[in-house]
Amino acid sequence: MAEVAMSVYLTNENTKKYLNSILGERTNQFITSLTSMASSSETLKNCNRNSLLACALKAVSLELPFDQNLGFAWAVPYKNVATFQIGCKGYIQLALRTGQYKFLNARVVRAGELSGRDYIGDLIINWLSDEERENKQIIGYMAGLELVNGFKKIIYWSTSEIEKHANRYSQSYKRNSRFNNVWSSNFDKMAEKTLIKALISRYGILSTDMQRAVQSDHSKINIDFETGTETIDYFDNPTTNVGLTTEQQAELLKTYGAERVSKALENLKIDSLNQVQFDELEDFKKAVSGVTI
Repeated sequence: MAEVAMSVYLTNENTKKYLNSILGERTNQFITSLTSMASSSETLKNCNRNSLLACALKAVSLELPFDQNLGFAWAVPYKNVATFQIGCKGYIQLALRTGQYKFLNARVVRAGELSGRDYIGDLIINWLSDEERENKQIIGYMAGLELVNGFKKIIYWSTSEIEKHANRYSQSYKRNSRFNNVWSSNFDKMAEKTLIKALISRYGILSTDMQRAVQSDHSKINIDFETGTETIDYFDNPTTNVGLTTEQQAELLKTYGAERVSKALENLKIDSLNQVQFDELEDFKKAVSGVTI
């Protein structure tokens, strides 16, 4: 059954009343903008209207531009349902609003740019000039932050680690689905977003908006116009990784010793404890227990 035109849906009495209660005098401008967007794409034309409207309203609530071309937030159709997506620029924007970040960025890493590790085990990256790196192979991705209090952190995932992540947390990528397969069409941008999201979720300062963004990213958002209740469904696997806390890492080192932990990481081809996920902790303990020194 074909969806009703977006302009008709948005001007329906119940919908318009709900929009007025949230947007006030901005309602007409919002309706015009979303109607134009919905008609600009064949896939968006066929999307469930409630899901597309909910995506746009989520972007409004986070004060992010709702346009894929801008790279902050947009809707991605998945089997005729609009799923809410936040880009790397969106996460950076939300982080910078806290006023606690001096620096935050993500970037591809090319062959010849890794230069060992620093005294705490983080990788050292020495960037080649733009001219030198132009034709070098992409070997991984990094994200780095510096807070105004001086705290700095860099994380790095190899290309193979990014591929494993996408295969594990995105059903569409795993199946090479023609639906919502943003990983295949925008691999570098999705990788950078993944690193930024992992970095600030683990080491950054999370505002209320940031927490809401992480929760709603890659989801179908449902709105009940009568109650204003918002619910979230995931078509893909949620893409939020939960890493080990500093205390959990310290406990591993205390229990098993740094040498055995390092050997287990080497055997598993994991760069550092920062890349061990919480749901992998028990398996990792078994791996460390089996290490002989």
